[in-house]
Amino acid sequence: PCLGLDSNQMQAIRALMEQYNQANKAANEAFKLAMEPLRAQDKAAMDAYKAATADVRKQLAEISKNYRTQAQDIIKNAKASGATRDEINAQLKDLRDKFNAETQALRDQLAAAQADLKAALQATAQAKKDATLRLQEQLKANQKLLYDGIYNLLTDAQKALWDAWLAGKD
Repeated sequence: PCLGLDSNQMQAIRALMEQYNQANKAANEAFKLAMEPLRAQDKAAMDAYKAATADVRKQLAEISKNYRTQAQDIIKNAKASGATRDEINAQLKDLRDKFNAETQALRDQLAAAQADLKAALQATAQAKKDATLRLQEQLKANQKLLYDGIYNLLTDAQKALWDAWLAGKD
């Protein structure tokens, strides 16, 4: 309203805005299409990681549960026997050391699988970043086309108001 557009200008601007919306919709669809195989690759990598580590994670969970039970027993028995805090801590440290030694190979397997997963996810990360950048550039280009189209429809007085609005002034 502040531009004082006539009905012909309004119709032309509506047409430009429809073109702008269609162009943005097309850009978003292209982005979705570009992202689908990348997301599928990430999902495949995650599924492969889960499958490769399922047994290891299960073994670690069982061993951890066993060691937690042993730690609780140590604390319970030590309190009942009147052991000192230092004696309890020494027994718990021995138990932790035993746990670490027993689970080292499993934790190494898990770490290797995590490294493989990280590498697989990083392989698609740049492609995702590039697709996002292309989308942003296309959206900016679409907006520029819209603004240029609107500008070309305006009278000189309206162009002055338009320029002031683009500059952030009322």
